Amino acid sequence: MTDGLSNFDLVGDIHGHADALKELLSDMGYIRHGRGYRRQNRKVIFVGDFVDQGQDAS
Repeated sequence: MTDGLSNFDLVGDIHGHADALKELLSDMGYIRHGRGYRRQNRKVIFVGDFVDQGQDAS
């Protein structure tokens, strides 16, 4: 039996590092789909700072 929370991946403080995020999602099994990423039976939740510094922060 699952607790309902095991279908989520949490990612925090990206700080505009898009390339590192793409690599992380790929490492976690997410597949590029259109302009985003998908993984069957899982969702990613972003917490913390998304863009405020880093090379892709503009």
